[in-house]
Amino acid sequence: MSTHITNKQFASTIRKELKRFGEEENYLAYFPMWAMEILFWKLSKLEIKSMIVDMWGSGLDLDAMYVDEESRDIYFIKCRGDVHSNKGLDNEPCNPEWLRRLLNIPNRLNSVNKNDNSALRNIANDYKKYKRRGYTEQFYFLHLGHIEKDTIPNNFSEKETENLNYFGTHQIQQQYEEFQSREAPLPPGEVEVKITFQEDNNFISSKIGSHFTLISLITGSEIVRMREKHQFRLFDKNIRFNLGTTPINKAIIRSALKQPPTQFYYFNNGLTITTPNFKARDNGSIRIANPQIINGAQTVNSIFEAFKKRVRLNQQNRRLDEGEARDEAFKDFDKLLVLFRIIQTGTKANDKNFEMQVIRFNNTQNTVLTTDFFSNNEEQIKLQKELSNLGYFYEIKRGERLSMQDTPHPMLGKTTGEFKNQHDIFTMSRLAKAYRAFNLEPSQQQLNPGKIFAENSDDYKSVFGFNLEDVNSKLAQDMILALNLMSILEQEESLVNEIRDNMQVWEETGEKFRTLKNRVDQSQLLDSRRKGKISDADSYHNNKKYLTDLSIFPPGKFFVLAIIRLVINQCQYRALLFEADRYQDQDWLRNSLIQPWMDKIITKVLLPTYDRVNKDQEISYSSFFMVAKYFDHIEETFKGLEEELYQDYEVLFPLNV
Repeated sequence: MSTHITNKQFASTIRKELKRFGEEENYLAYFPMWAMEILFWKLSKLEIKSMIVDMWGSGLDLDAMYVDEESRDIYFIKCRGDVHSNKGLDNEPCNPEWLRRLLNIPNRLNSVNKNDNSALRNIANDYKKYKRRGYTEQFYFLHLGHIEKDTIPNNFSEKETENLNYFGTHQIQQQYEEFQSREAPLPPGEVEVKITFQEDNNFISSKIGSHFTLISLITGSEIVRMREKHQFRLFDKNIRFNLGTTPINKAIIRSALKQPPTQFYYFNNGLTITTPNFKARDNGSIRIANPQIINGAQTVNSIFEAFKKRVRLNQQNRRLDEGEARDEAFKDFDKLLVLFRIIQTGTKANDKNFEMQVIRFNNTQNTVLTTDFFSNNEEQIKLQKELSNLGYFYEIKRGERLSMQDTPHPMLGKTTGEFKNQHDIFTMSRLAKAYRAFNLEPSQQQLNPGKIFAENSDDYKSVFGFNLEDVNSKLAQDMILALNLMSILEQEESLVNEIRDNMQVWEETGEKFRTLKNRVDQSQLLDSRRKGKISDADSYHNNKKYLTDLSIFPPGKFFVLAIIRLVINQCQYRALLFEADRYQDQDWLRNSLIQPWMDKIITKVLLPTYDRVNKDQEISYSSFFMVAKYFDHIEETFKGLEEELYQDYEVLFPLNV
């Protein structure tokens, strides 16, 4: 949907928007911030600002580098344009050299050496780290101007610009309107949808109970037209709608672009729309009042994104203007078919309850978890056997543990009670999170099961092996150690939560100090000296900070697990842990490893690093542990401990066997 405002009017709109970011004299800095806000709406202003500030002093001709760990993309963003101009915004043609400089950023980062400035080295290190993990570069050039249709094909190969996204004034305005419609969605009113994908208008219309329903097929082109015209107003009631470029959304986009369009129908569940009323017309269309997509929003939005990419590639590679490029894309998307269901919810007051039930039950039925798709993989079956040999049952199919209470497992030949460690819970998702954190990737972004268990995910392979030979007894032992340590940390997390609850009761009522003291004494997170400082009411008030500092632990337990791995690696403790099966003994791990190390891990590594980052960026604990790059700061702090404390690592973190 376009408001058809003039470029001069849009320039005025941009200036008004930029005032939200700061004073007028700093417009050059604020334009990239605003541009990133409308492109990446999930990012906070603080996150956007930090990305742009990181570029200052680097010498790069770049406004921001944004790493999306969910989609595994590295975005390079460059903005250009004069927002002060009263002459309009579309006068300046795009110079191909501007695009070439943007596309050359990865080469510049790969050539950075120790003689370059520290800001540039930090950016290069971040880029190389994510590139090694298989992330894809995406190039965004936002220009308050226009590009001639021959500029890209005359100066670049198709391969060079496959991931180049040029936004001229017109495209920036469209993106802004998208952003605005998400911010303040309104009912879409009456929508007409064409279902004439072939000569026979095939659809099934029936009345079930007191409500009418219709089932048909809809073309990708019609979905695009509907999405363009009504934007986010179609999705107000979709409780699971997520516009982020998730691995699932990327897979849908890839399917729409790469696979034969006739196959798309078979790989997609389609979409469901609710409406107060609808009417099928003789011209092969359906008139729908205030439609709401309650299921399938990811499909709609992914088809829309795939269409936009096809238009862009048509312009860049086939020398077509925008209108011609869209016409060609519509021809392709006419062949893409999607299952389409309408449910009439009615207009009466009591129909509102029916509509809410439709929304709820269409989004809360038992689902196939992402992990279920891996349960028959060879590496999972082999890992289950390796863990069984060590006395642990690893549940790779939901319900296995319950079915084994009396009947032996068909592959392992044991009942649940025959496993030495029968009470330890090993599931695919729990194991993946613990082991990935133990492998020094502990941020919440990296531990998202949807990311680990995405299709063809390198993150999955980094946990469960890149080939079948990687799945062996050594991997199984390391996983057991990671999960046993995780179980101990989870117990400590529960104690910290009890301590916080009892602190609140004590301060509000003067009761339960003895209970509070008992919980403090049980915790492994404080050394004996600090515990001794909390002996009575007076000492509590004087040393309360020891307990409030523990608040960092619950959201940071995966970071703590990764720090334990740093200690084990640095001190070469692995062999000692695996002697006499110590890695299986949670009591031994708690007394010999967790108890003597934890106070230093929290007070000398975790808290100082957070305080240093928070001083510059003012972020919460949750935000700190969400972002992968902050564990790099943790590693830097850890590496400096010997020099800071004048003690060897083995003295700081002893392991008495």
